[in-house]
Amino acid sequence: MTRAPVPPTGDPLARLKKTAEAGRDPAAWSAYVATLRAEGQKNRARKTAKTAPLSPEWRRKLQALAEGEAEKGVLPPTLAAGLAQSLASGQRPAFRSHAQQLLGHYPGAPEITALLGIAALLDDDLVEAEIELRRALRRDPGNIDALSNLGLALLWQGRAEDAIDLLSPHADTAGPASTLRVNLASAYLRAGRADEALGMAEDVLAHAPKDVEALGVFFSAAIEQGEIDRASAAWDGLAPDTRAQLVDVELDLIDASEGRAAALRRLEGLDPGAQLRDRLTQKLSAWGEFDSAERFLRQGLTKGEGGAQAFRKLGQIITWQDGDPLLRDLAAEAARSDQPPGRRATLLLSLAKAQADLGDRDTSFATTREGKAIWAEAIPYDADAEWRRMQALLSDWSAETVTRLGEGDTTEVRPIFIVGLPRSGSTLIETILGRHPKVRMLGENPRAATLAGQATPDAGSIAQMRTALAPLFAPRAPGERVTDKLLANFRMIGPLLAAFPKARFLYTDRDYRATGLSIFENPLSPVDHPYSLTLDRIGRHMVNCARMVATWETRFPAQVRRISYEDLVSDPDVEVPKLIEAAGLDWDEAVRDADRAPKRIDTLSVVQARQPISRASVARWTRHARDLAPLISVLREAGLIADEA
Repeated sequence: MTRAPVPPTGDPLARLKKTAEAGRDPAAWSAYVATLRAEGQKNRARKTAKTAPLSPEWRRKLQALAEGEAEKGVLPPTLAAGLAQSLASGQRPAFRSHAQQLLGHYPGAPEITALLGIAALLDDDLVEAEIELRRALRRDPGNIDALSNLGLALLWQGRAEDAIDLLSPHADTAGPASTLRVNLASAYLRAGRADEALGMAEDVLAHAPKDVEALGVFFSAAIEQGEIDRASAAWDGLAPDTRAQLVDVELDLIDASEGRAAALRRLEGLDPGAQLRDRLTQKLSAWGEFDSAERFLRQGLTKGEGGAQAFRKLGQIITWQDGDPLLRDLAAEAARSDQPPGRRATLLLSLAKAQADLGDRDTSFATTREGKAIWAEAIPYDADAEWRRMQALLSDWSAETVTRLGEGDTTEVRPIFIVGLPRSGSTLIETILGRHPKVRMLGENPRAATLAGQATPDAGSIAQMRTALAPLFAPRAPGERVTDKLLANFRMIGPLLAAFPKARFLYTDRDYRATGLSIFENPLSPVDHPYSLTLDRIGRHMVNCARMVATWETRFPAQVRRISYEDLVSDPDVEVPKLIEAAGLDWDEAVRDADRAPKRIDTLSVVQARQPISRASVARWTRHARDLAPLISVLREAGLIADEA
């Protein structure tokens, strides 16, 4: 694999001098002059500023920097432009060195932190990107570039509704064909709001008809809306070079008109660029076409494209085998200490998965601990504050309040919410329900959680939420039921039941030690799941969730049903019918058919969901009982596991 450039080693000041003298980069010279002044070498700083091989305008800027005349925290536009040019050059380690030096003299300058966020995005470090871009926006809330890139970082983390909340207030001021509006259209699409995605994409295309990203959203949204003829007609009008960049869209069109086999034949011999390859991989994984997805991921990694995220995605769909040539590259990349911390954390977790696949569980656990510790240093978690927020929700949505507000529901909308902790068996439940001919799966759709989180316990607010969500959950055929597997909906059981009293909530209940181990071992988004970064955090989060769900169960025993993962995998013949009854569905033998896989699954368990029911992971935690001591201690103290366990 190709490696990122490595900055010169040695004394920091000598390193800066060598970097500056190697070319005419204003940012490099600025960092060198600023450091000279910071270390008390003012005369040397003045001399360097006067003799730097830059334009007269830049030398004046350097002299102001050497004299200390520049206002702290306010970066001169020309200096910002030079730093941006340094980033665009592709030498990101050197860029970071310059940027950090400049931050010492312009602390918190939003131009610098925004560029650091963009650099993190380019390096697959989505967590660091979000941290830096949010820092920039605190100083400059209207920075369209920072907003747009933060929206992209959120989208790449699967947080579409968060991206919508961030971007939508700025859509009118960003420019009719801005990147921000395109990212907003993509967020609408990912959030299941195809009508809004289509409208936004059409607005952008009215001003930029050849924008490939906007075209991609337009076609995907039109297909989602069932406007196949319209999408096909628009496709026929595209130039061949544009079509070549939208093969993922073409697959959907072929799938809708000719079937899946014809769509897959379109991929034979294809060698796409990095961006298209990423989109194709995502689609193929969701379709369950893992061999094709693996081929594209390997293709990219062999070319040096995709980086940390490609290794992460590959590990999700394959079982690593000894002798795999990519294992050497993965181990070498994970061992490098000269890269952004979040990127290295992602690589370490991918390596840990490979080590586990090869049977080295102890090394895998240690590697996981190392990777997650990197994120834990940067991302805080306050269990007490989390519980206070949960208590506030429980207080607002009492049984009496929810029952009273639910009396206004005259719809026949009856969603099935699959809720609980991550890695607790929810995908197995979704898969079984998804085999039922009367069930349509939304996957992990954030729309309901977002609106429920904004609702207040009054009739007007609930009516508004019901109106907004009814089309999402309404049956498209007689008797159809819709599942929503956004696990965090367990927090919103009160407002969701007020809006839809006929809803069912299936809480996935798995041994907390097994769930905790799986949470710790899997690469959950550290920003969305800050509790997942240490074992004691996981334990405290589990205690909070258990207390909240127990309260909802007591208040709404008919609508909130607990499904035991261990019982389900141990005796499916008995437990699957109970699951179907708990969901409020009539029995259908199709749910026993393991070959009747749901059409689309978008979770970390995408591969396991398409396998027969298995007990393989039920007691796997016992192997790591000693390592899990911090988690077990918290669980035992809270009474969630027995003292003798």
